Amino acid sequence: QNEAPRPRPLHIFAQTEITRGVSPVEAHEELQRLPGGAGSRMTFFSGANAKDLMKREDMRLRITGLRPAVFCSLQVANDIKNNRPHMARGLILPRDFLQHETYGSLIDPDLLLNPKGFYLPWGKIPACKDMIKATMGRSVFLRPASPLKPFTGFCVDIDKLEAEHLSRSRTDAISPEEMTFVAPGRALPPIEYRVWVIDNEPVTSAGYSWTGIGTPRGQAPDSVYQAAHEIARQLQYREDCYTADFVVIEGRAKLVELNAISTSGWYPDMSPLSVFRALDAILI
Repeated sequence: QNEAPRPRPLHIFAQTEITRGVSPVEAHEELQRLPGGAGSRMTFFSGANAKDLMKREDMRLRITGLRPAVFCSLQVANDIKNNRPHMARGLILPRDFLQHETYGSLIDPDLLLNPKGFYLPWGKIPACKDMIKATMGRSVFLRPASPLKPFTGFCVDIDKLEAEHLSRSRTDAISPEEMTFVAPGRALPPIEYRVWVIDNEPVTSAGYSWTGIGTPRGQAPDSVYQAAHEIARQLQYREDCYTADFVVIEGRAKLVELNAISTSGWYPDMSPLSVFRALDAILI
């Protein structure tokens, strides 16, 4: 029997604003030493020169036939999706699936950080203040439903809701039609964990902190990996590649949100090699 031909090597494109100081160079060198990894390439770029570089590299991919694997900001991803058909083959950004109401409805509520909540257009929130207070209490959490993240999720006291809404409408230019998830606000642990799930398998993870409190090191604890495996099982017939962010509360991992592999930021202690190897097995 003739063996099937091996796919072309990967060409990895990594934006520095996404890798955040995590150097994938050693991982790429290790990938080149693996069967099928010889001939793979890596290109670093910044957001400042992304548009021109993506245009050139899209034309070059048509010639080389290499398989792109892209790690970039949402802004760069939008340009690739709309204008760079060869680069787009390496972009993993399932927008419809990553709508908060879509994946949230597919996951066991017991695994979710915010299982109770509802959706309102951003412009309707002030008029619904009394209803929000009656159902959510004094502390309220608001986040966009869209994976394109037109604004960052935040907690606010109900008495400051209208002032905060007005301020963010101006500073973030949020559309009144932007669907927004409204949930009870809750205090969170200082450390969160990001898990990279590729082909339904958690392949690597890293802890991080937005508050500067605590120094997360190493991979996520077992409770987080167990939750990631269970979520992968529940989503296996809908989507198999994403990142999952968790917090651990009273020993139980709770899902904060899902994001796209291509546009999720990296953190120290994640394994770029594990991500490259997993993508090498599935990208075409």
